[in-house]
Amino acid sequence: MEETLAKSIMSIAPFAIFVPLAFSIRRIRQGSDVQRWLCIVIIVYAIAEFLFFFTGKHLHQNNLYLTHIVPVVEFALLIWFFRVILSEKVIKTLIVLFTILSIFNVLFLESLNEFNTIARAVEALILIIVSLMYFYRLLRDLSEQYLERSPLFWIATSILIYFSGSFFIFIYGNYIMPSAKLSLTFWAIHALFSILKYILFTIALWIKPKS
Repeated sequence: MEETLAKSIMSIAPFAIFVPLAFSIRRIRQGSDVQRWLCIVIIVYAIAEFLFFFTGKHLHQNNLYLTHIVPVVEFALLIWFFRVILSEKVIKTLIVLFTILSIFNVLFLESLNEFNTIARAVEALILIIVSLMYFYRLLRDLSEQYLERSPLFWIATSILIYFSGSFFIFIYGNYIMPSAKLSLTFWAIHALFSILKYILFTIALWIKPKS
């Protein structure tokens, strides 16, 4: 990928959150339960984007420690979307186990100064599997007559595409860091998936709640 294009994509990506964030202002009061939960998720994403941008671009800090903190919160929020196919006990167990893994990873495997490859890859794998389970349930039960009108359909699609596209980037994050050109290309691709994620979130919020 051309360097100028890659840098442009990475510059735009953090600001893509403002589109679904604008929709969240309305839907957090008038939306369905799924949409209101998505509003909370988007607000947390906006805070995370600000922290990454401010610490990295403004303070010029090594902000890789955020890659160990944000995924724990992200996983706990996203997994709750799938309570239609997972019991509350299973969801809480997954959150606890993932949190333990993340802490173990920081203490014994990857320090706060390294990119979080292990926990991020595990997070992606779990969410990919759960998303596929959701789509399998949709096909099996045919519970939604109009998929395009279901906010959860768009949310699950967003989660599946984003984490599928980012899975190998997460795995090889620390290996591509030494190569500036390769790192730029890989993270520009990740930025594209982030932008697509926010677009699909916006569609999920745009849908009029069922009366």
